[in-house]
Amino acid sequence: HGQHRITGDKFLPYEESLRVPLIFRGPGVPRGKVIRRQVSNIDLAPTLVDAANARARRKMDGVSLLPGMRRAKRLPNRAIAVEALAPLFAGNIPVNGWDRPYQGVRTNRYTYVVWTETGEQELYDREADPYELDNVAADPAYAAVRDHLAAKLARLEDCAGSACNVKP
Repeated sequence: HGQHRITGDKFLPYEESLRVPLIFRGPGVPRGKVIRRQVSNIDLAPTLVDAANARARRKMDGVSLLPGMRRAKRLPNRAIAVEALAPLFAGNIPVNGWDRPYQGVRTNRYTYVVWTETGEQELYDREADPYELDNVAADPAYAAVRDHLAAKLARLEDCAGSACNVKP
């Protein structure tokens, strides 16, 4: 709703779109506990399978969040893939000028994104720049971080199962 001077929409790779609260309630879930570690949609299926005391018949990329609900240190500290695959269209006309495909990776500190159509890169050090206003992708001081995150992104692109648990 106006962050980054862009009206509407949650299609973009910025904190206002990526950092969405997840709330669980049920047996074995501590009441009122707040955990600030990052998780991903890929963790929902393994968590539900675990809660149902069932067994998955397919390889799952995420992990169950139930152990982490009891002890936050049991949640994985990992890099998480972020992506938007295609712009939103109304007929053959893009809905707006900013919904464009991207791939990226988010860690507890950094967000790194590559815009698919142009190859443009964005890198934000959310510790130093929590509002993601200063793109440091071209800053030589961040070259090693950018290259490290680009390698993580490459590993996450085609991962499956436990291979998706990529350390930051």
